[in-house]
Amino acid sequence: MNERIDDLHICVSQLTFLDLLATFVEFREPKYRRVTVHYDHPPRILRGLAKFGGPSPHAVLDLIGLLNRNVRLVAIRHDTAIESYPELQARALETTTDVLLDLLPEIVKDPLFAIWREALEKDPALSLAVKTLAQTAIFPAVLSVMACAAQAPGRSFSFWLPVSWPKIMGMLLIQRVGESADVLAPQTRLRSLVQRVTGLLTALALLFDLATFVLRRGVVLRAPSAKQWKVAAEFIDSKHIAGSPQHADGIVDGHLVQPGDLLLFLTRRQHQNVRRAHGKAAARSAADAAAQRGYHLAVLDGLPFSLSRLRELGQTLWRISALLIDRETSFLAIPVRLCWQDYLDFLNLFIWHRPKHILYLTFPNGVGSFRTNSGLITGLARRHGTTSAGLQSRSTYLRKWEDCFDAFDRYFFWGPQYREALSPMADLFLVQSDYVGSINLDPEMVATVRQDGNRKQAGRVTVLAFSGDVAPHGRDTRHHYTYEYNRAYLELLARFARENPLVTVQMKLKDSIGLDYFREDPRLAWCLDEAELPNFQFLPFERDVYRSALLEADVVSAMGFTSPGVDALLLGKPVVFYSQLGPETSHFTRLPCLVATDERQFHAMLRDAVYDPEAVAAAQREFLRELDPYLDGKAMERVAAALCGDMNVGAATLAASQSCAASARRA
Repeated sequence: MNERIDDLHICVSQLTFLDLLATFVEFREPKYRRVTVHYDHPPRILRGLAKFGGPSPHAVLDLIGLLNRNVRLVAIRHDTAIESYPELQARALETTTDVLLDLLPEIVKDPLFAIWREALEKDPALSLAVKTLAQTAIFPAVLSVMACAAQAPGRSFSFWLPVSWPKIMGMLLIQRVGESADVLAPQTRLRSLVQRVTGLLTALALLFDLATFVLRRGVVLRAPSAKQWKVAAEFIDSKHIAGSPQHADGIVDGHLVQPGDLLLFLTRRQHQNVRRAHGKAAARSAADAAAQRGYHLAVLDGLPFSLSRLRELGQTLWRISALLIDRETSFLAIPVRLCWQDYLDFLNLFIWHRPKHILYLTFPNGVGSFRTNSGLITGLARRHGTTSAGLQSRSTYLRKWEDCFDAFDRYFFWGPQYREALSPMADLFLVQSDYVGSINLDPEMVATVRQDGNRKQAGRVTVLAFSGDVAPHGRDTRHHYTYEYNRAYLELLARFARENPLVTVQMKLKDSIGLDYFREDPRLAWCLDEAELPNFQFLPFERDVYRSALLEADVVSAMGFTSPGVDALLLGKPVVFYSQLGPETSHFTRLPCLVATDERQFHAMLRDAVYDPEAVAAAQREFLRELDPYLDGKAMERVAAALCGDMNVGAATLAASQSCAASARRA
């Protein structure tokens, strides 16, 4: 880099004050006419000050940029700043998966990984490392580089390597993304010093976490004899104690698993979610609700540490701290604190209780946020003689790292198509896979649709449409269901309603607050005018309330490949998906009459579904058993039978799984 280059463009995902200082030091002499630093996330301290009424982080960085006229700081924009942003974001998710596959051999050689491996075994530890690394570092970096390059096509970007990253990680990232020309990692004394200080601060944070957990939970000389249970499952929400198949804890109904055989546990994070939703006394009321139905609820924050385990945790913390402060950079220095907190949270569950199986969802259907710690659960379970089981809880449609790299002794997929869509990642850490059908359906829904069919009243047809996550208009969003994606879908439906006055179009927003965002947009005034469009309606239902409307609808449409749209498909209703993610991103696109990618296609497919529903449903029917081999709504019964040892049902499930997998391969 001795040649004079007129302009240098550097892309950095998480901007820190160290990056700013290193940039000013590195480029204090004008090697370049101008150095432009494109940053995605401002320093955390500036974001914190802004939350408490401080100045905008971008305004502060603009002011700092004036201190060095040779360096310019520019925020990377997302959403409307980039054409086809949903497709770019989906591509970033899949690219992250590819980067992680390349990183697997390097992570195993990481000095911190040896400690993780001792605590959790190799495969669970590797799964945990891969997924948390993606969440905390890789995916944000991939998305930043792609978004940065999309806003300045034709430019060559360099990637500024954070202090805690080994250079191999940056090189693999650049090779996979293919947008940047170089990796910059200045080896200055300043960066070496800050690396040690950062490691020391991280070690102190880990010590603080341990002290906090010990003070909150207490210590006993030794844990009592652990009680035996057939199944342990996380308690998600006290409203769901009655048990419904579409809920994450639908196994709680007193029929599938008897109360005396099932242990419910409440993690620290779910405890916080319950408190936010139901008040400070929520944990007590949840325990009371469980007890009234005969269930035992283990609140993990109420289980103390044993003295021997506390001594073991102290020794582990000492070894981790020594590596963090050492000069050698670690891959796992970035996500280590997140994993440490989860380890402290779940450890006592297996010390105080002995379930034969644990059923754990990495994404509890919108009631809990996405989680990366299946490897942690499986590693702890194996150490204590418990078998871990995972359960697919939503429709998957991309090779997203979120849905890949799970580690379970047994995983229950809805159908063979979902497992094959995740290959080869599904074979890395899953010991056994079974197909049980979709957990979103129940026998009553299936029976109702089969009995009544697609009902039409007085010649009118009802089209029920499902949107995605609607973020406020203008807010920076990094989800592929952007506001503009939702707005385009809304306008397509409104135009269809205007052109087909005998068709009633009902739109079910994922969250009701999305309607407020639409009302603030002057471009949508005509869509929301009830006098102009009396046959276009919004359903005022909350996120997971849609089943009655789904049963009444004649035709269903969905933005992207959301689970309610798949529910309708499995019920045999004609379905039209609208996608801005590109034709290559989903196994759903193998049916030409199922997915529309532009307005012309969408209106043509929707007209076919409305005016010739039998033909459309018949064309889609051939695909259904690859998504659900059973189509009977008894998925949770199969899960409970497999976990509770009903060998007859379990054998039938496995035989059907193998048969469906073979037929899918032949197709």
